Amino acid sequence: TSATIYYTTDGTNPTTSSTRYSANSNTNVNGSSYNSMRVSAGSTLKAVAYKNGTYSDLTSFSVPSAVSTPSFTDRGQYSGDWSKWLVQIGCTDTSATIYYTTDRTDPTTSSSRYTAGSYTSVSGSSYSSIQVPAGSTIKAMAYKDGVYSAVATFSVPSAVSTPTVSVMGQYRYDNTKRLVQVSCSDSSATIYYTTDGNDPSTSSTRYSTNYLPNVSGNSYDSIIVAEGATLKVMAYKNGVYSPVTTYNVPAKPVAPTVTDRGQYNADRSKWLVQLGSTDTSATIYYTTDGTNPTTS
Repeated sequence: TSATIYYTTDGTNPTTSSTRYSANSNTNVNGSSYNSMRVSAGSTLKAVAYKNGTYSDLTSFSVPSAVSTPSFTDRGQYSGDWSKWLVQIGCTDTSATIYYTTDRTDPTTSSSRYTAGSYTSVSGSSYSSIQVPAGSTIKAMAYKDGVYSAVATFSVPSAVSTPTVSVMGQYRYDNTKRLVQVSCSDSSATIYYTTDGNDPSTSSTRYSTNYLPNVSGNSYDSIIVAEGATLKVMAYKNGVYSPVTTYNVPAKPVAPTVTDRGQYNADRSKWLVQLGSTDTSATIYYTTDGTNPTTS
């Protein structure tokens, strides 16, 4: 134990002019700590012990090579769920196994193993990739023969906020239509919509409003949509789509029916009238002064 150890990592034989071995507590990838030194992966470590002018035999150790760091390829949003992103992970050492996380922790061999499936992006192209949540941070490392690569990190783009739909009542000049407002918390995003049941794209109708009155006389910046239609909206910004919002525009209730039940026997100046609707969940309002009824 009184001998002094000298070492090199450049392939030359060590002497007393080489680096003197000095250890510190270091933790390995498995979480165990050792009194050791750190040397570059793939290097050749040579060491000798020296005491009282005498060298030991030379010890040589080939430090395992590090596995290549994985790389990421962004394949865009997943067409089946716009809140997900398609990401490919590759490694130049094709025999290495890749592990990854999306919770910002460093991956280990206990993390999710990278296994790609075939998925279609919103552009219509299919890729061998995985689905990860938009806005997440994915970390990946490659592993082979007990050796870990460095950890690679990729920030997955965030999805645009999902639009919201508000119905502002029936259109004053056509009660078969509804006034609808669409908004997005990201005010710089562009909104597109459809009313034929298909998912919107940037080729769909762009949301553009007019100041229009409803049957109550209130006016709103809105669009006109047929009652009973299926309205689908999405927001788009910088190549990124929001999830699609679907809203089923209420259909107009069936008009009430009137049934004459004759004069009231206790007061022949009064008449008995029944009002009905095939939509039993609808509420009926009426007037007798010639004005059109409202919910007031």
